[in-house]
Amino acid sequence: MVGLACGPLFLAPLSEFYGRRWIYIISFAFVFIFIIPCAVAQNIETIIITRFFDGVAGSTFLSVAGGTIGDMFDKSELSFPMMVYSGSPFLGPATGPIIAGFINQYTNWR
Repeated sequence: MVGLACGPLFLAPLSEFYGRRWIYIISFAFVFIFIIPCAVAQNIETIIITRFFDGVAGSTFLSVAGGTIGDMFDKSELSFPMMVYSGSPFLGPATGPIIAGFINQYTNWR
């Protein structure tokens, strides 16, 4: 969570100088790279450090995506895409267990 809080402080301004595409590509690469040492960590210190840097890299997609959506749509049609973008972090955890419950009830796992 600390990485998610610290990352936008410098990644959002960098996206304005160097472009969002490069920030997305580099951040996605670092997210992938820092998941690996977290998965094979032998102690808690390694997990904490790699999760921090993974949070910093992952914060790009939260802080820069709003500007990307703003660039993709006209001002007159921007309200619905921004609503979907803003609401999706809340809709996923709310609807996921409901959908999984129906799948579990109506499927046969044998």
